[in-house]
Amino acid sequence: MRLTCPNCGAQYEVTRDAVPPGGRDVQCSNCGVTWLATPVPDPVPETGEAVAPDRPAPRSTITPEIAEILRAEAE
Repeated sequence: MRLTCPNCGAQYEVTRDAVPPGGRDVQCSNCGVTWLATPVPDPVPETGEAVAPDRPAPRSTITPEIAEILRAEAE
């Protein structure tokens, strides 16, 4: 599932189970804004059944050290 910062537009890929049904507070590592992320429902085909993803969403390979370097460069 993709989260997009409402302030700066930075995008993050997270697993679907990272955001519970009621939502979760998240913070953008690019600009520092905090917002309530809510899960996006799976698309529903014409049969009316929910579709499970064929494979899990890719995990971010950015380490905290790399994120800090990117933040510093953005400033």
